[in-house]
Amino acid sequence: MPVQIPPDLVDGFRSELASDRFRQEERDYKWAVHLLVSKLLSEENFRSPFFPENLADLMSGHLEPSDVGLSAEQAQVVQTQFTKPNDQYQALANLCGGRWVFRSLIGCPSLSNTNWDRNFAKRSSP
Repeated sequence: MPVQIPPDLVDGFRSELASDRFRQEERDYKWAVHLLVSKLLSEENFRSPFFPENLADLMSGHLEPSDVGLSAEQAQVVQTQFTKPNDQYQALANLCGGRWVFRSLIGCPSLSNTNWDRNFAKRSSP
């Protein structure tokens, strides 16, 4: 369904979408999370014996670009966005629903200490 932006608002939208504030607060961190998650869930990484550990690292905010094989350019994007210890975790939590999701995310890393992850991978295999 096409969205019609009233002509008197077009310049404001254009300006906002091109602003540094929008890039920093709305776009770049989402792209960094996308890079990590999409590579983690790739066929190669999903079938890896390191998948449970990497998943736990993602959910706790400690997944390194090298853990999932991001290119140097992609790794730089991620490292630029996540410079403080909790940046990755906070970005993921924000994309999952903000303040209400923290309690749900807290338990996720502990799942890697169970057979849940291996059983999930087996059920997900074609």
